[in-house]
Amino acid sequence: MKKISILLLIFIIQIILIGCTTERVESTFPSDMIEAGFSITNGINLGDGNYEDQLLYYNNQFSSINVTFNNIYTFEDESSVDYGYIYDIEDEDKLATFFENRKEYSTMENDIIFIYMLDNYVLEVYQTTNSTFPGFLRNYEFEANYQYYMFYTSDLVYPPIISALLENGATLESSYTDRELIEPNGLTYLNIHIRQAYEIRDGNVKSTIIVIEVNSIDDAILVYENQADLFFPASAYSYMFVQYQNLVLKITYPHYTQSEVLNAIMGDVAYEMYDEVDVINS
Repeated sequence: MKKISILLLIFIIQIILIGCTTERVESTFPSDMIEAGFSITNGINLGDGNYEDQLLYYNNQFSSINVTFNNIYTFEDESSVDYGYIYDIEDEDKLATFFENRKEYSTMENDIIFIYMLDNYVLEVYQTTNSTFPGFLRNYEFEANYQYYMFYTSDLVYPPIISALLENGATLESSYTDRELIEPNGLTYLNIHIRQAYEIRDGNVKSTIIVIEVNSIDDAILVYENQADLFFPASAYSYMFVQYQNLVLKITYPHYTQSEVLNAIMGDVAYEMYDEVDVINS
């Protein structure tokens, strides 16, 4: 009887250990993409390069955050201009780490980059802001960066550089309508929808920032290039215009140097300033 009890105990322990052992469940996501009409190839814009060499390079690149890739892919939507990269993360415990890494990357570039995390993948997607790609993802549980919530939800989402200003003590003074912001014969001929426009005061560098948010980088560049038509009250201070992602910023600064103001407001992100109009003394 004692021997049977011991055997039964061993059997129960084995069942418990088997129940506690988890194996990585392979996702159907890549095959689902192919079935939906996306093309997928090995590597990141590999061309004639060697895939194994590139995979080793990427694993070395992210070794500092202990992220290793099983595979890396490029995908394209042949029915649109959307494309992106799929990172297959080896260790699921590092999935969130790499997701945060790519989210940070998406804030630093002067481009609109959508970052998604689902199953054991992180996706870096270059899609239009009215793309149907998020509709393809509706059958999956996923997380995304701020770009997704900005363009595909009704949430009021500030870009990280604006959030950082507010967190560091800047104040949101007011919002504008199209009519208040633009002269009747000004930018209206460009037929650009302004998603949002607001005024921020940054006491740290005594600056006022008018932020114009539009739907795309192309629209932002059009606003930026036609900035002489923007309706703003005359200023006794120096001011400059900056294009960053889908934003155009008019920065008025009375005391500090241009570089000091840009460092305080823009930080290390990539942005554009045309030399011929970067500073105007009124």
